[in-house]
Amino acid sequence: MDVTARRELSKMGTVLSAIVVLAVSLAGVWMSWSSHRLGLVANPAAALSLIVGRIMELRDAISGGSPWERQLYSTLLVSTPRDVPIAIKWFEELVASSDEATASVELAILEAENGLTQKVADRVAAWNRLGGDFPAFAELIELAYLTTPDSGNRTNILDSTILEQLEAGWFRDHLTARLVTMLGNAALPVGDQGPRVSLTLVRIFVGATLLIVITGLLSMASILARLRSDSTHVTLGKILIPPAWHTSTAFAVALRCAAVFLLLGIGVGFLTPALMIGEPLILTTVYAVGIAVLFSLYRKCLLTNLDETVAEAFGLTVSVSRVVPWVAVLAGATTLGDLAILWLGDLLGVAVHWTEWFLEDLVWGNYLELGLLLFALIVLGPIFEELLFRGLIFATLRQRFSFGVAAATSAALFSTVHGYGIAGTCALLWGGFLAAWSVEKTKSLLPAIIAHGVNNLLMALGLILFLRV
Repeated sequence: MDVTARRELSKMGTVLSAIVVLAVSLAGVWMSWSSHRLGLVANPAAALSLIVGRIMELRDAISGGSPWERQLYSTLLVSTPRDVPIAIKWFEELVASSDEATASVELAILEAENGLTQKVADRVAAWNRLGGDFPAFAELIELAYLTTPDSGNRTNILDSTILEQLEAGWFRDHLTARLVTMLGNAALPVGDQGPRVSLTLVRIFVGATLLIVITGLLSMASILARLRSDSTHVTLGKILIPPAWHTSTAFAVALRCAAVFLLLGIGVGFLTPALMIGEPLILTTVYAVGIAVLFSLYRKCLLTNLDETVAEAFGLTVSVSRVVPWVAVLAGATTLGDLAILWLGDLLGVAVHWTEWFLEDLVWGNYLELGLLLFALIVLGPIFEELLFRGLIFATLRQRFSFGVAAATSAALFSTVHGYGIAGTCALLWGGFLAAWSVEKTKSLLPAIIAHGVNNLLMALGLILFLRV
C-alpha cells in the first residue's frame, strides 16, 4: 500500500505543493508585518473607528467597577495604560495610507481627549492649508479643544452637518458633547445611544474567561497526579506515536492538503464578487473540502489497517466524558498563556495588530453569515488544523525527532501559516505546543480539537459582545 501511495504522490506534485505553501505563507507573513495588512480589511477606517471607540468605552466601563473588579477586568481584558498610545499608532498608520479626512479627525479627537493638545494644534494648522472637508473639520476641532468656552452662540458659523461624516460612536459623541460644552448651549444634539460597552458585558466575558481558566487549573491537578502514577491512565485513543507510515509519504500528503486548502481559499476568494457569496461561506466550504481531502488521503495513503476508520485511528470516537478534563486543561492553559504573552508584548511595546483578530463578518455580518463563520471557527477549522498539524505533521516528525523538537516544529509551522505578528505568533506557538503534548499523552486528537474550538469561541464571544453593532 505504501509503495502504491508513493507512486501516486508524484515528486512533481509534491514540489509544486511545497512551492504553493511556502509562497502563500511568506505572503501572509509579509502582509502581516507590513503596512499592507490594512488591505486585509474591506473598510479599515470604519473598522478602526469602531475598535478604538469600543476600547475607550471599555476603559470607561471598567472604571465604574470596584477596585478589585477594575484590577481583575484590566488583567483578563489586557486593558493597560498603553491602550491609548497603541490606538494612536494604529490611527497614524491608517492616516499615512489614506486620504480620508475622517481618519485624521478621529485621530485628533483621540489625542485631544487624552491631553495631547499640541499635536492637535499642529494637525489643525495643517488642515487649514488643505482642501476638501479639512478646513471645516479644523474649525470644529479648534472650537472643541483649542479654545476657551464661549458664552455666545456660534452655531451659526459652524457646519454642524459635517459631523455626520464621522462614524456613529465614541468619536462623534465626544466631539459633539465637547462642542455643546464650549458653545454654552444644547444647539448641537449629543449622541443618544450612550456607551455601547457596559459593565454587564464586561462581566459576562470575564466570567467566561475565568470559568475556562479555573476549570483548567482544577483539571490539571487531577491529570498531573495520574501522569505521575502511570502515563497509561490518561490514554484515550489509538494514535501510534511514532506512526507506522512512511515519512516521505506523510509529508507529501501534508503538503498536498495544505496546497489544496490554500489554493481553494485564494481561488474562491477571487471569485467572490462574481459569485455573490460572502467570506463565511467560502471559509466553511474550504474547510469542509480540506477535511474531506485529508480523510481521503489518510485512508488511501497512510492507514494500513483497513478495518479501522480515520476517526477511530485518531481517537475521535472517544467518550466525551473522558475528554472533558483534558479539554479544560488545554483551553485554560492556552488562555493563560495568551494573556501572559499579550501582557509581555504590551510591556515590550509589541502589541497584536488589530487586523490580526478583527473579523468583519462577526461584527457586521447578517445572522446567516455569523452562523456560518462561527461554525467554521468553532467546528470545521479546529478539525482540519488539528488533523493536519498534530495528527499528520507532529506525528510524522516524532518518527525522527524527540517530542520537544517535533512539537515545536509543528507549532512553528502552525503559527507561520496564519501570518500573524510577533505576539500572535508566540500565542499560536504556545497553543500548538500544548496540543502536541495532549496528543502525545492521550493518543487522541479529540481533546486538542475541542479545546481549539473552545478558545476560538472565546475569541468570537469577545468580538461579538464588544464590537458587534
